[in-house]
Amino acid sequence: QLKPVYLAVGALDECAQGRPELIHLISTSLTLSQKVKWLLSSRPEVDLLAELKGPGTNFTDASNSLVELDTQRLTEPVNAYIDHKLIALRCRKGYNDSVLAEVSREVRQRAENTFLWVALAFKVLDTVHGRYAVKRITEMPPSLSELYDHMMARIEAGQMIEPQDCKTVLVVTSLAFRPLSISELSVLADLPSDVAETAIEMCGSFLTLTKGTVNLIHQSAKDYLEKNYKSRLQPDGPAQGHAEISRRSIDAMSSMPRQNMYNLDLGFKPENMAPPDPDPLAPIRYSCVYWPDHLCSLNTCQRELTDDGKVFEFLKKYFLRWLESLSLLGNLSGGLLSIRKLLHVAQVC
Repeated sequence: QLKPVYLAVGALDECAQGRPELIHLISTSLTLSQKVKWLLSSRPEVDLLAELKGPGTNFTDASNSLVELDTQRLTEPVNAYIDHKLIALRCRKGYNDSVLAEVSREVRQRAENTFLWVALAFKVLDTVHGRYAVKRITEMPPSLSELYDHMMARIEAGQMIEPQDCKTVLVVTSLAFRPLSISELSVLADLPSDVAETAIEMCGSFLTLTKGTVNLIHQSAKDYLEKNYKSRLQPDGPAQGHAEISRRSIDAMSSMPRQNMYNLDLGFKPENMAPPDPDPLAPIRYSCVYWPDHLCSLNTCQRELTDDGKVFEFLKKYFLRWLESLSLLGNLSGGLLSIRKLLHVAQVC
């Protein structure tokens, strides 16, 4: 006998291609078996219920099978989450019953049933004495966009490290093609590891650090940074960030250790071999694979691809060592694809 199956699909609004087919699959599975359950999330502009019951689907009676959690119906679970976070604050200094009651009231009034707003608000309170908690909450705007504006203003007014270092970290994480380790982020941002870690903490409303991996906290944070990139991060736009990431990657790879970094016999890497500890390639793993992608993201790259440019100089001196690094990373095929990309871009430029 088959057991229940639960399938989760997030951000359906970002599914630009194939969404009708996916909707058809979902509706068909719901009609064929009651043991198949779907958890779907989407922004309001996609009317999932209408699409599930629309023409071309096999789902006509959705009343008994579909449950919609819209903003109004989220009141109870959001309040439960707030209660959970308030309990965690009880052991913090200054959070007596009176303060917790005020915090509870202010958070519930301003949250607008948004889980992320509540999470960000309590993340701020993690570093605030109870005496100042209510003041900090009342300073936070209710909408996410305005809240990100508020958090960015706090970053720009920071004094622990240079605000520009924080912005550099945000540039790198928002433009990176995958989550980064701290050592990779340090290379791409050209910052010492301790400064990079401090910047991550100061950008806690935008970034999350999980098991040594840095990522944007939510799609809304990425959307905000993309929309406000020129005004908040770099006036010349994302092309400037891509150029800097590519340049720093090339600089880091040009300083790679000696040949045969893993001390392999005859240069062959055994299957399933664990990298040495410390791994000399750890800080430049991202750089080795993705520096051409950042270069290809520029609007124009004529200067970078000239015969006396940085790219040609790097390939002339370190091409074989780059291929060795890609081989050790198990991504030699990616290097070949990168070369094709560079050749194509060079021809276009």
